[in-house]
Amino acid sequence: MPSTRVQPLSPSRTKKSTLFIRARCYSSSQTHPSWRFVPTQLPPKRQPQIGRSKKNLRYPWVEGLFNNRRLQPYIHDTMITVNRNGSEHKFMVFCQNHRYLPSNATVGGCWRGDIVVMKIGTADSGVVNMPLQESLLVDDAIIHGFVAQIKQRTPFRFPKNLTF
Repeated sequence: MPSTRVQPLSPSRTKKSTLFIRARCYSSSQTHPSWRFVPTQLPPKRQPQIGRSKKNLRYPWVEGLFNNRRLQPYIHDTMITVNRNGSEHKFMVFCQNHRYLPSNATVGGCWRGDIVVMKIGTADSGVVNMPLQESLLVDDAIIHGFVAQIKQRTPFRFPKNLTF
């Protein structure tokens, strides 16, 4: 099911509360994954921090990274967990689903549309800057895990706990 993403404020109104965070992009218009910077809205500093409420999390504006927005305006999102060498890494995956989207050669051509991956912080504080050295970990999890397990069809649903 598509996420219920609200229309973000214009960047001109949120210059002081916007942070650019590195994400991994698997675009259908490219043949290799690339690094992109995603404008992310930060929670206001004056707002009281209420535990780990979703109101306090960073809000990434990934909509600008997706091609074919006229054909498919909805963006699906899910969290995946990757266990490697006793460490647990959490990522947020944003993707599109439509039968007329172009085939994505970046992930082997078995997916239609774009995929964007952002790292989730250890304190569940929302998305954080993804280290460059995690590119192989993310590429393996997306290509051999996410794309292999999730089948694009209608209706499009993610399993509750995606762990690779």
